[in-house]
Amino acid sequence: MEEVLFTNGSMVVLIFLYMLINFFYIRKQLGRLEYRVFTVFKSFGMFMFVSLLALRIGQYTYGVYTYLKRGSTIMLSIRGGIYPIPVILLAIYLIYRDEEIREKGIYDGFSILKWQDIKCFTMKTEKIIAVTTNKKSLFSKENKKIEWEVNDKEKMHRVKDVLNKYIQENDDILA
Repeated sequence: MEEVLFTNGSMVVLIFLYMLINFFYIRKQLGRLEYRVFTVFKSFGMFMFVSLLALRIGQYTYGVYTYLKRGSTIMLSIRGGIYPIPVILLAIYLIYRDEEIREKGIYDGFSILKWQDIKCFTMKTEKIIAVTTNKKSLFSKENKKIEWEVNDKEKMHRVKDVLNKYIQENDDILA
């Protein structure tokens, strides 16, 4: 039992250490948060992982209850221990931190884009905004594009305002 707790505990510490380092690194590189874009995909992902986390915590709690009440280790071993909980928390953290507009740039999908890296942004439809960068895509020769689908008009207006604000401050971005 102690070795399971040590293995799971060390994994928990490593995952929380990664989240802490990521938080401070993004903050140092891109400054404070201006706006977090919640897209349809992001909302669905958050719902799915939060539901999975609640289910996992319930299973683990039931396993511990069974272990303490009946002395049965079968339920605790069937439930798989606490190991998946920090992994699910990491997924929730990464989904939550994705698609941020910050004072010195944009953080999107492990990409740190400073305002100098952004070429322009356009409205594809009334719900989709596309940001084109100067950076090349990993698998093609085209410029990397970020597309955000925002259902709410008020949120879309806020995203456009924040992008306009920083693009005007860095007016050398648009040619």
